[in-house]
Amino acid sequence: MLYAVIVILTIVLVRLIIHLSQKDKEKDNRTTVVMSKVYVWIFIIGSILFALGALAYQLFSGEDIILTVVLAIAAILSFLCSLCCSSFRINMKDQEFTYRTSFGRTYTFSYTDVTELTATENAVHMVAGKKNFWIDSKALGVEKFIRAVENKELTM
Repeated sequence: MLYAVIVILTIVLVRLIIHLSQKDKEKDNRTTVVMSKVYVWIFIIGSILFALGALAYQLFSGEDIILTVVLAIAAILSFLCSLCCSSFRINMKDQEFTYRTSFGRTYTFSYTDVTELTATENAVHMVAGKKNFWIDSKALGVEKFIRAVENKELTM
């Protein structure tokens, strides 16, 4: 019975994640580059599961503390990943853009300040001024940002 409940909850969770990812991709007229909310939710759910696993292991087994510590560290790292995914953002304007890193630091550049832009399957590498930036190629709005950098201005 417990396995049936776990399977049903897993199916519902996967369907919800698929629905959220399709909903995010429909918004193509955006002037920002952001990470999909799906990543944030996956990391939040992961941190909750790791924390519950650490708590359950410590309460019911309590023999070895090393597994509890490992699960607690995984919960903290997963939560930090969700914070990083939610704080990353590139705001595009007509002649410039503002890049906010995953840790909250902001940089404002003109499109002409970008000296190198390399797009691969997994990431986009950008050099602006003396700074190197990496953007996930699956971030929402990244194609529009690449076009804006190549054209040296934002076109709608």
